[in-house]
Amino acid sequence: MSPRIVNEVVRGRLVGVRGDTHKVAVALGIKDGVIPPRDASAEELIALLRQAARGGVRS
Repeated sequence: MSPRIVNEVVRGRLVGVRGDTHKVAVALGIKDGVIPPRDASAEELIALLRQAARGGVRS
């Protein structure tokens, strides 16, 4: 991830709603969320999202 994006998320200039900013915010623990693996199948993504909806996943 770009150091610029990390810096902007930490400073609060980028919110982290989707894409790389979301991944940075989740990785830094600023927000809850899921960062699915790039090679995840549709079934795996659905399972991850269901688990996250129940509060069972922290990335």
